[in-house]
Amino acid sequence: MWFSRVLLCSGLAVGSLSMWDTLSHAWDPAFQAPALPLGPTHTNYHAFREFTLSVGGKKKGTRTVSKNGPRLLFLCPQFFSPEPVKNAGISGVF
Repeated sequence: MWFSRVLLCSGLAVGSLSMWDTLSHAWDPAFQAPALPLGPTHTNYHAFREFTLSVGGKKKGTRTVSKNGPRLLFLCPQFFSPEPVKNAGISGVF
């Protein structure tokens, strides 16, 4: 279990670099689009929205893994089965 926690923390740390780059666009004047009909700072809004979605996704993933990690990995092999994909009619994947 300690190894999965180390991997999770490493992934969060590396992902934080990308999140910081995205957040920096939220106040960067060079990221603005002056000719945009919705306003020149609308692109900055989208950068901030992407940042907040990333924070929410990381929070949800961390909570799910920390609360259900052992059960997801060892007690529920159906999560890792290709059968739902095959039953949905998607062929050629597995």
